[in-house]
Amino acid sequence: MGSVQDFIECHQCKFPEAISDLDTHSYEETIFCPNCGFTFITAPRIDRKKSAQDTEKRQFFLKRKDGKIAFYWHQNKGYGTWKITNNETGIGKIGVMPKDETKRKKWILELCKLKGKGYSVKATEFSNGIVKRII
Repeated sequence: MGSVQDFIECHQCKFPEAISDLDTHSYEETIFCPNCGFTFITAPRIDRKKSAQDTEKRQFFLKRKDGKIAFYWHQNKGYGTWKITNNETGIGKIGVMPKDETKRKKWILELCKLKGKGYSVKATEFSNGIVKRII
């Protein structure tokens, strides 16, 4: 199992270093923008009936009428991102801001509490086509 990763331009905020990750085994592709939080996932639809009948446990993909593999996709609009880094270990975590504005404000307050307590904290907010750093 392997994947191919590349930088692409974000579909939402045009940030030039959104991450595209293509799993070469499952054909699932994920696009994530660390600037605005935009996420896009596409994957082939599995033919569960045919796959369940296979004695070798292989997966089969559903096909469209034209014979090509059928895909499903899911897209999340980005509302911003956050990044927390432990200053001692350098280990960090990145995530997306919640869609709900009330939850987003509560999360920003929680992030502010971590700042200066051994953690480096950064956060952005995406609104009206503009990404602005808020922490």
